[in-house]
Amino acid sequence: MTLLDVLLHDVLPSELEGLLSDLYSHTVAPELGRLYADVLGVRFSDEVMKWASSRVPMRDTVAGYLVAGAAPLTLDGIQYVAAVDSTGFALVILVDRMLRRPASHVLRLAAMEPMFWERLLDSLDDPFVGSVLVRLVGSVDRSAIGLARGAIENLRCAPRAVQAHAVRESLLDHLHGLTEVAELRRWLVAAWGSSILDSDASLLRAAIADSLSSGPEQFSQTWVRAWRTLEAVGLSVPGSSPAVVDICSLLLSKSPTPWPAVVVDSWCTLLKAESHDILRQEVACVQALRFCFDHTKLPLGPIVAQAFFAVHDAAMHHNVDRPRWDLFGWTNWDKGAELRRRLVDAFSHGDWEPHWFVLAAGEPWLLRKLCKRMLRQWRGQAFLERALERLRVEPPNVLTVELADILRAPGYIVDWD
Repeated sequence: MTLLDVLLHDVLPSELEGLLSDLYSHTVAPELGRLYADVLGVRFSDEVMKWASSRVPMRDTVAGYLVAGAAPLTLDGIQYVAAVDSTGFALVILVDRMLRRPASHVLRLAAMEPMFWERLLDSLDDPFVGSVLVRLVGSVDRSAIGLARGAIENLRCAPRAVQAHAVRESLLDHLHGLTEVAELRRWLVAAWGSSILDSDASLLRAAIADSLSSGPEQFSQTWVRAWRTLEAVGLSVPGSSPAVVDICSLLLSKSPTPWPAVVVDSWCTLLKAESHDILRQEVACVQALRFCFDHTKLPLGPIVAQAFFAVHDAAMHHNVDRPRWDLFGWTNWDKGAELRRRLVDAFSHGDWEPHWFVLAAGEPWLLRKLCKRMLRQWRGQAFLERALERLRVEPPNVLTVELADILRAPGYIVDWD
């Protein structure tokens, strides 16, 4: 029992109204008043709650201590405090009380309500509030902080641990289908949100891995959302490239059946986003091309078209510092020729549309080499003619023009293949 408990031990209920009025009119020093209010709130909870209800809305921190001390450590107590206190400060005090007592199960339930976080985040300009929120996010596994209105703006000055928790929850909200990708992008384009993932990419991998292990019922949909999440992060967080390649590997190892073709656009976007860094682009494109060559019956033509030229260029100009193409395990000294052979075989025996073969060349000189090899295949010329027919409905480009020239005189390709 504290000294203040002893001093207030003989206070009668009939004297309480005067004491509360003194507190509310600031005739008691603020620091002493907070302690005073906390003790009175606990001892006379029913009277304080009745008194507080007649003074809604409350905008005083001392009154907040009174109300938080009087409220029961239950969900009803949280709802009561949120209703009578307009500042959110009393709710913070109540959360602090709950964290100091065995009431964490109540907080886990309350944390799943967006309104709970909206009230808490309104008071983040107080350092004490920040310290309470750090302890709170450390005590809950999941929360609705990412669904709270105004959270992105209010969290700009929050402690780093609270920001990291909020970014993680926003990722999980999208992965579990609670938000659209546009909402996730709002979190990622915020400077502090991007900074969190830039400095700790493991947060992204952990969120995606957790979502994929949640159950088989909606696995395919979760897997697709994981690709969209990865695409959003790859476009919004420049430093996320190493993690993106690593997580692509995780997703490819867990590919559902049937293959969801809708992820192809996201994967292509990620490969394009790596073009600013040659080494990372090589790693990402080798990973993609290797998967495509192993799965020629899946609708992966656009991925091949996006990845092939970068891998072929790396193979043609390889050195000991950039052995990315060695992931294929080839020992032939001419890695470019081996790549071209594999590409022709994959298109000849797989289910990819012919025009992706042409687009994979990237440059006219490489297209000539590929076409020379394709023309040796059974019905190779018919394959290239179908590709040209499809490309003619698109805006003209140098590859379409080159292919038309090749097919006009298919026997006169003089390049080595």
